[in-house]
Amino acid sequence: MGSGLAQTRMTATPKPFFDPRFARYCEQVRSWIRKGSVTRERIEELRMLASTLVAEPLNLTAEQRKLPTEGYGRNLLYRDVDMGFVVIAMVWPPGIQGLPHDHGTWGVVVVAEGEVELTDYQATSLDPKGERLRLRETSRVIGQ
Repeated sequence: MGSGLAQTRMTATPKPFFDPRFARYCEQVRSWIRKGSVTRERIEELRMLASTLVAEPLNLTAEQRKLPTEGYGRNLLYRDVDMGFVVIAMVWPPGIQGLPHDHGTWGVVVVAEGEVELTDYQATSLDPKGERLRLRETSRVIGQ
């Protein structure tokens, strides 16, 4: 439904056209990762860093804000090959929804412009044929 991540291989240092706040954020994430294991409390620290980053508009290029012809855009802003993280600009036009899915890892979502609604689910059982999971909503957050 959405486009895949850009195939551009980026280095551990943000390119010069990035907003200096973005370069600082990437270095803060690198430092955060070096501090150790991931806990809910530590993820909240990272979410606060990301919220600070988007508190003022970022200087993103048209390419970094692009939408595919249908669905939503997933535009790679930064890939840190040394520390193993990426920063993606998700560009959602109004009315587009994603289906429930599992990322298989943790992540941080902040809203730079507009509004997004995120719903978390927990698998409760398989259907009688054993083909599909039944899901129960566990939380819903509307971010602005």
